[in-house]
Amino acid sequence: MGSPMLIALGCIFALMGLIGFCGTLKKISWMLLVFFVVVLIIFILQVIAAVFLLLPNSVKENALSSLEVKFVESLRTKYDQDQSFTDIWNVTMTKLNCCGYKGYKDFTNSTLKGSSEYPKQCCKSVKKCEKVEAEKENIRGCIHVLFDENIPISGALSFLIGILEIVAMFVSLKVYRCLRRLPDLPDPFSNNL
Repeated sequence: MGSPMLIALGCIFALMGLIGFCGTLKKISWMLLVFFVVVLIIFILQVIAAVFLLLPNSVKENALSSLEVKFVESLRTKYDQDQSFTDIWNVTMTKLNCCGYKGYKDFTNSTLKGSSEYPKQCCKSVKKCEKVEAEKENIRGCIHVLFDENIPISGALSFLIGILEIVAMFVSLKVYRCLRRLPDLPDPFSNNL
């Protein structure tokens, strides 16, 4: 899910860059205005996400508590029953080195093969993961790994991209204002000389 979203965002940014470039090259002021408005909307959404990222973990957990119930319930009912769901969670837990949404207890009373079995990601040292081993290893939940390790990096990257967006908005607005003041000049790239 993450890769297609990033590809789509990259395509949107490339399209916006093309609109801004063409607007400047062809002296079409409405294209620059469209570029400015879209970058402004993206910037506002990014600021909202950054504010959420900077909140303390306890506040983020409270905000996501309604989702937590749905995640845990889906883990208990769909894990090991729905193959695509299981594959997504297995890849996530393996890559993030985590177990469940908040920990191994998410799989207690689940529909796993055996009532006492847990996913192998919940126990690193044994092949058959049961409650005793899962309690002993106590691997952190994926939400905690995301909050503690991945979100600070995303926040810093978001800050840097925000600076570029501010510069892009400033430049596009300046060029837009200049184009509005210029008289209609002939296009230097046309063949009508």
